[in-house]
Amino acid sequence: MLCFKLTERIKFHFRSQTAHGIHSPFVYNLYKQIKNSADKCQIPASFQSTFSSKQGRILKTIFQVLKINKTLVIDDEADDLKAFLRQIEHAYSAVEIKDLSKISQKFDLIILSKSLLISNKLDFTTLTHLVFNHSLVIISHIHASKQAIMHWNTLIKKKMFTVSIDLFFVGLLFFRKESSKQDFTLRF
Repeated sequence: MLCFKLTERIKFHFRSQTAHGIHSPFVYNLYKQIKNSADKCQIPASFQSTFSSKQGRILKTIFQVLKINKTLVIDDEADDLKAFLRQIEHAYSAVEIKDLSKISQKFDLIILSKSLLISNKLDFTTLTHLVFNHSLVIISHIHASKQAIMHWNTLIKKKMFTVSIDLFFVGLLFFRKESSKQDFTLRF
């Protein structure tokens, strides 16, 4: 397993880009804002997570830059991200898949676990009633296994997600109607 993760990290490094390779104004501005702010971002001194402190600062900065207010965590197995949200004192609502149809409000951010991605239990079109045009979906640990990578690559082909960003430790999916279909692999 360690060999797989190391190999994936090396492949990611050669495939990923920094600001110089980004041709989307939205993604370029997002990248620059995160890059300029993440080092200054404060996370609790007692921070403990499956994410490194750098990854934690990047995630917290994404929330701040995108002005994330309403967050929905789908599936009880997203414990690593729920623990992260609690540590940075970010309020969220949690729901199981079977209860999605009962929700009538919209969210800026929807968080899904890797296991939910792999299981194919979620029909992603059911998310459309929960999102705004500017909403974001975050999926954790998209490079954790061959199966996770395969499902991530299938998911980013869906037309409902116009912009995808692979950050290695998480995947970001945007619904932006004003953007053309674009997929990015970025490193910080």
